[in-house]
Amino acid sequence: MNKNQWFADILHLYEKRLLRYAFSKVPRDLAHEIVQECFLRLWREGSSRIEGREGPWLFNVTRNLCLDWIKGEGKRQTSPIEDVPLAATEALALNKMLQAEEENQLLQMISHLDETHQEVLRLRFQEDFSYKEISEITGHSVSYVGVLIHESVVSLRKGLLQKNSKAQGDAV
Repeated sequence: MNKNQWFADILHLYEKRLLRYAFSKVPRDLAHEIVQECFLRLWREGSSRIEGREGPWLFNVTRNLCLDWIKGEGKRQTSPIEDVPLAATEALALNKMLQAEEENQLLQMISHLDETHQEVLRLRFQEDFSYKEISEITGHSVSYVGVLIHESVVSLRKGLLQKNSKAQGDAV
C-alpha cells in the first residue's frame, strides 16, 4: 500500500475519534487544529515506524498537544503544511464530525467524573482501546487503568440507579 492510501485509510479510521477525544479536553476550534497537527505529524512520521500502532500513536500525540495547551505552553510548534499532498489536506478539511444526541447524553453523565476517570472511560468505550493501549496513551500502568475503569463504571451505575429511582418516585 502506498503512503497516500495508508494515510487516507488512517485518516478515515481515526479522525472522528481523535476529534471526539480532543473535544473532551480543549475548546472545539482548538481541537480541530490539534487533530490536524496530529495528522500532519503522522504524514511526516510515515508508516514504517508506527505501522500496527497507529491508534495509540495518534491518541498519544493528540493527548500531548492538548495537555501542552492546557498547561499554558500554548505556543506549540505546528508543522508547515506545504509538503503535505493536496489530497491529504482536502481530506482533513472535508472530514468534519457531528456527534449524535445519544452520545452527548452519555458524555454529559461522564462529565461528572474527574478528568482521569473520564479520559480512560472515553479511550476504552468510545475509542475501543485495550487497557495496554490506554496505558501507552496516558502513561498509567495497565493495572491502574483497570482500576480507573472499574471505579468509573461503578460510579456511573450508582448514578443511573439514583436517577431511575428518583424518576420512579416522581412518577408515583
